[in-house]
Parts: sequence; structure tokens; C-alpha cells
Amino acid sequence: MIPKIFYQFVCKQQIEELEKREKEKEIKDKINKFEKIFNDMPIVNEQYGNKNNAVIYLHYFKNLPSSLTIINWYIIEKDNKENQTEAFGMYNLEETFELGYISIKELIKDNIKLNFEWKFKIVNEIKKK
Repeated sequence: MIPKIFYQFVCKQQIEELEKREKEKEIKDKINKFEKIFNDMPIVNEQYGNKNNAVIYLHYFKNLPSSLTIINWYIIEKDNKENQTEAFGMYNLEETFELGYISIKELIKDNIKLNFEWKFKIVNEIKKK
């Protein structure tokens, strides 16, 4: 069974894909890993002052169909509300990087994919790519 917290961070399409394969060990491991990340990641302002050394916990992405361009959203801190609606993070399109609040609710509604292969990085690592 997919943990309840996933519905606050993961789009419906990905939840359905996980449900189809949740008995597989690899998928179970991912579910457990991300449930822990969702529960344990810092809330807004816990990394205040770290700027380029802040840890990025989640990565969402969307491939634009008409090009090879990928839009990225990097989540640094989650909202401190019980129901996740927004988070603090960084938006990236080509060479543009912007820090600010990101609507998790909108990402989910727009079927933006969460990268289940993501490994923690710091902001500087992403900006230097």
C-alpha cells in the first residue's frame, strides 16, 4: 500500500505506476526511501543562510515535447503544514536558476514527475552543471 504522505508529493500517474509494481522489492525499497525523505526533510527556514550549500532533497522534472529542454524543480525545504501545498526550492530552465516558493500542489496537478532516482545534492552542484 502506498503511504498516505505520497499523495502530497507524487502525481497521480506515478502513484498508479507504483501501485502496479509495489510488490517488487526495488519498488518497495523506493517507497520506503522516499517515505523517509518526505517525513524527515527540513521545513522552510531550517536551511536558512546556507544558500548555495543548501541540500536539495527532491527533484521534479518535465521534458518539453517540442524540444530537448527539461524544466527542473529542486526542493530544499518542505512546507511546515500537515498537508503539503508548497515548498522552498529552486527552479531551473536552461541557464536560469531561481530560488523561491514552489507549489507542490500545482506540480502534482500538472503531472510533473518526481525523480525516484534522485540522490541528494547541494545547490552549487546543480548550478555548476
